[in-house]
Amino acid sequence: MNLSFSFAILRLMVFCCLLCSPCVVRGQGTKLNYDASGSLLSVAPLSGTAPALSGPQNVLAAAGDFAAFTVSANGSPPLSYRWFCNSNLVAGATGSSLLIINVAPTNFGAYYVVVTNASGSATSAVARLDLDADKDGLADNWEITYFGSVTNQSGVFDRDRDGIANLTEFLEGTNPTNALSLLPRLTVLPYRCVVTINPLLEKYTIGQSVTLAATPDAGQTFISWSGATNSTSNVVTMIMTTNRTVIAQAGLPLAESLDVTNRVLTGGDIAWYGQTADTHDGLDAARSGRMTNSQTSWFQMTNTMSAEGTVHFWWKVSSQENYDYLKCLINGVLKPGQISGVTNWQYRTYYLTSGVPVIRWEFTKSSNDGQFSDGITLGSDGARTTFYAYGPWPGVAPLDAAWVDQVVFEPYADPLRDTDGNGLPDLWQYRLFYSLGQSPTADPDNDGINNLDEYLDGTDPTVNSSQKPRLTLSSVGAGTVSANLAVWSSVSTNALPPSGMMTFTNSLPTNGRARFYRILAQ
Repeated sequence: MNLSFSFAILRLMVFCCLLCSPCVVRGQGTKLNYDASGSLLSVAPLSGTAPALSGPQNVLAAAGDFAAFTVSANGSPPLSYRWFCNSNLVAGATGSSLLIINVAPTNFGAYYVVVTNASGSATSAVARLDLDADKDGLADNWEITYFGSVTNQSGVFDRDRDGIANLTEFLEGTNPTNALSLLPRLTVLPYRCVVTINPLLEKYTIGQSVTLAATPDAGQTFISWSGATNSTSNVVTMIMTTNRTVIAQAGLPLAESLDVTNRVLTGGDIAWYGQTADTHDGLDAARSGRMTNSQTSWFQMTNTMSAEGTVHFWWKVSSQENYDYLKCLINGVLKPGQISGVTNWQYRTYYLTSGVPVIRWEFTKSSNDGQFSDGITLGSDGARTTFYAYGPWPGVAPLDAAWVDQVVFEPYADPLRDTDGNGLPDLWQYRLFYSLGQSPTADPDNDGINNLDEYLDGTDPTVNSSQKPRLTLSSVGAGTVSANLAVWSSVSTNALPPSGMMTFTNSLPTNGRARFYRILAQ
């Protein structure tokens, strides 16, 4: 049949069926309009919608298992389905799900589905059915590629220690043996504030920018970020190159809570903040941020001292005794008197030189304290509901926190001020003993020279080698009469040591006469 004859028959059929009126003939996805003579008037898209697909997902199975692929399709009905495996049509697979009852080696491979309706067709994404003989959630071929075996790793392990489990790296298509190959996660811990994250995603791409904005709770002030970023601005922008944890700390202003006008800096793993729940003055005090094992929280300030003087303050701690400590450092030097355990408020004074010293308060938690405690109730048998949450039982575990209140700087106009009246200036006692009330006759370094003499000599009463030497002479016999000082006899040839004390005994009889001694300097 030639083309002209076919076209004539088509025109005749249209004419007979529609009685010379215009007609519409629908083809897949289009509408054809003809007039009574059979001439094509227009071509237009159909009013229905073509299929839109979601799925299927990858599937893992062992030989003999059940496996299923499912696709979700939207579009004008009716919809028809054709499933393909490794580009081959799967016979009898004409529904939205493809079920494989008894998985065989020939079933492994790539699957997709083509969905069709009168408005068009759509092809799904490719999903794989892979062998997982050990059923650890990882495809065997993937494990062999990266680990060389299907038995030396599992889905919960983290081979490259990047914070992303092997299973997650498998699902996300990253390299589980390369710590730089990951989709970074962001963890934000807000305290006394609300943090807005833009964009807010479960995971990010390497190099993606994220903006964090902290809004303090009512009556609070933003203090600082800590962790992966350190800033006192409430808005920060980060570049995601690895997993990051950020802590946003708000509270009462630290200077106000410490009763100073100095600029106060805070840092470490988490910032200090001002609060009213636990104070010495009944108003407010600084408190360390919430911490876990092997972390440090500190704050510091400088103060211009016009003369030698002191810094006074109150502090307390609730911690694991002999493991966690609240400390004070001056110009980077740790001072004696750090506190640990569960204490009440204690008063402390430290000596300061003139100038601009740096004073830092630091709370550190050891690696033995494995979890947050924060007042967890302990059983009568001492059983711990949180690992290493040591404390009194029955009772409440330590809060894992430290407090400081009422900081006072005092330059001494009179460096010889002796508040306790023991003949030893206050500054001298604070500098060497860190407290007043020292006995002037005591000899703490056991060098034979008491505190008062060491103060007068300008030596250190806490260091045995710091002294001015003394000579002690003893004589056998009695008598107090005078003798001429013209003739001298040698009684000792021992050399005087550069420091310390030399003692010798003259055993010659005095015959009732006084004896005089002299030291020969060479």
